[in-house]
Amino acid sequence: MEPKFSHDGRKVAFVRMRNIQYEADKTRLMMIPNIDELDTVQEFYKSVDGKGGWDYSPSGIEWSVDDSELYVSAEKHGRVLLWKLPSSPALATDLPEPIYKSETITGFRCLSDSDPRLLITTSSLIDSACYSILDPRTNVSKVLSSATKHGKSLGLSRSQCSDFWFTGCDGRRVHAWVMRPSSFTSSKKYPLAFLIHGGPQGAWLDSWSTRWNPAIFAEAGYVAVMINPTGSTGYGQEFTDRIQNEWGGRPYIDLEKCWEHIETTMPYVDVENGVALGASYGGYMISRKFRALVCHDGVFSTLNQWSTEELFFPIREFGGPIWECRDTYEKWDPARFTDQWATPMLVIHNELDYRLPISEGLAMFNVLQARKIPSRFVMFPDENHWVLKHENSLVWHREVLGFINKFSGIDKDVLHTTVSLDRLNLDD
Repeated sequence: MEPKFSHDGRKVAFVRMRNIQYEADKTRLMMIPNIDELDTVQEFYKSVDGKGGWDYSPSGIEWSVDDSELYVSAEKHGRVLLWKLPSSPALATDLPEPIYKSETITGFRCLSDSDPRLLITTSSLIDSACYSILDPRTNVSKVLSSATKHGKSLGLSRSQCSDFWFTGCDGRRVHAWVMRPSSFTSSKKYPLAFLIHGGPQGAWLDSWSTRWNPAIFAEAGYVAVMINPTGSTGYGQEFTDRIQNEWGGRPYIDLEKCWEHIETTMPYVDVENGVALGASYGGYMISRKFRALVCHDGVFSTLNQWSTEELFFPIREFGGPIWECRDTYEKWDPARFTDQWATPMLVIHNELDYRLPISEGLAMFNVLQARKIPSRFVMFPDENHWVLKHENSLVWHREVLGFINKFSGIDKDVLHTTVSLDRLNLDD
């Protein structure tokens, strides 16, 4: 994120991390009050223990028209909110309060140098883009335009979405999202689509995605559940950091407890015919409690992490280099348990993925085939860790839905779901 200068050009606000080579470290809001004195750097909400008094990570900054306040975006509990605070760290004694709490902020800017109102852009689980005017003096907003008429043009509605909290590992509260089909009725049962995010320091947000879009699975006839387990962002830095050296520990327990919570509290969810899907770390975390699995650019062996182009990553996640911390690398290594693999799996791995090279996916598929487990391998030669090209995205979704539908009990043409892939318009 680029630094932001005040309107008079004399001050600059920016964010920085403390830890070197830790991509999920907390971003701290900083201020240089006079650019002629670059050695004078002030931190907002600085605390004696060094952790900082505000436990969220700013991702965007904007100055008010009179430079007296800052507006910052920061993730909290599955949304990106907009916050307001004094532009002087000395005056920022009270923690900031959000001035926009709905959906996920994707952009914001003052309307002009004289108009204090903000133009904000948001997205949600049902809407790819919504544009509003927000008055930060009153926190009142007015919608200008919605790309999908708040989901209506896609056949989607806010009533399909909800969230819940449950007790996870070590008694911690863990958050998850739910998205139901637009044709949902509580008297019916729908197979579970258990979506596991990658990162591992990431989160499912109330936002639109052109890659992993829960609406696709909901409209194909599933109840999609998106959990933010230990290691997720937006729930405090300590919660994020608790995944270090715990890849298959605390987060996995959270996933199990979430599954149990669904089984006991959501009678409309068919967990017996559920499927699990994940990418990267999310692919690493898929387990055997499901009818079928989808692993996109996942991890076959944690011992292979040193084939990545991001060497800082395994050093941080596993506590050091492999020759010093081999036990940690081996403890959560999926390859150790290949003798127990039994669940049908779709393996997707892209040739240009240098974060997790294609050999990870090939090894995974070879094991599945050798063990005579129903499996399929899909490779995109022109994609990296993500599938970004339009035609490839269409193929990806057809492959994924076609595979999981065979095992979940949904017997339908994936191109004739309640909302078709073409109509859902993932490219918006």
